[in-house]
Amino acid sequence: MRVPSWLLAGRTRWYVAGAGVLALAGVLTWILWPEPADAPRERRYRNVTACLLTDSQGITGRDAAPVWAGTQEMSLRILSCACSSRIC
Repeated sequence: MRVPSWLLAGRTRWYVAGAGVLALAGVLTWILWPEPADAPRERRYRNVTACLLTDSQGITGRDAAPVWAGTQEMSLRILSCACSSRIC
């Protein structure tokens, strides 16, 4: 059986051919790789509950009243943003 002359040319051709195959595989992988799915951009409403621990005066106490007012304000602000198209 006779061996083709290009096989007998040495290892250099094999190295070049192997590098070419690897480069082609890399380019094809990069081209054919699927695009990542876009993350949802809208705000999603989450039904959550908040708990405010208070003293015997409840939410009308000196320390709890401003915290309760801030909680209500943020809740209304978040709900109004979730129901409209503007970004908060």
